[in-house]
Amino acid sequence: MAYLKYSEFNAFNTGVAISIDEFVTLEQYASTDIESLTFPNRINEANLPTIKKAVAFQIAYLYMNGGIEAASSGASLKSEKIGNYTYNIETANRNAASGYENISPAAIKIIYPTGLLYRGVSRCGKP
Repeated sequence: MAYLKYSEFNAFNTGVAISIDEFVTLEQYASTDIESLTFPNRINEANLPTIKKAVAFQIAYLYMNGGIEAASSGASLKSEKIGNYTYNIETANRNAASGYENISPAAIKIIYPTGLLYRGVSRCGKP
């Protein structure tokens, strides 16, 4: 499901400027990534602004890590430095150990307080 429009992505000011063509494809990948972390049936109007923000930062993360080609191939970088942004294999290994490989650390921090990452058993229909 598409959660974000191009104008909304630009409003989040993630520090990444991408074309609308790249956005359309990366938004699909980013939405799928965020849905893989959460249970999509838990996403509602109350937490939708948080999901949109997480998708925006996941799009920026995918773009900074190789864009459409890397997102579609699943390729991973060993290390990279662009301005203040640094990515290295040690960070990737820590994220992989936590089950969040190829997911933006910022997106995880955004979603974490919502409870949408909870994978346990619910009681009385509540997570």
